[in-house]
Amino acid sequence: MSKEKKVKEYDPEKSYIMGEHIFHKGFDEIGEIVGTGMTTDQIKNIVVVFPKAGQKRLVIDYKKNN
Repeated sequence: MSKEKKVKEYDPEKSYIMGEHIFHKGFDEIGEIVGTGMTTDQIKNIVVVFPKAGQKRLVIDYKKNN
């Protein structure tokens, strides 16, 4: 029996954890989260590896100013 991967659609306002799989509409691909970090401006991000688009750093927990 194989385990099905649960895939979430990427949303910069959401949180994610290492090992999760996300779908990115812009790349039209599913990637795996392989790292997390923070910019010098204290913006949280994840490192995701996509089969075609390669490694990308994406913002998470982003709160828009109203």
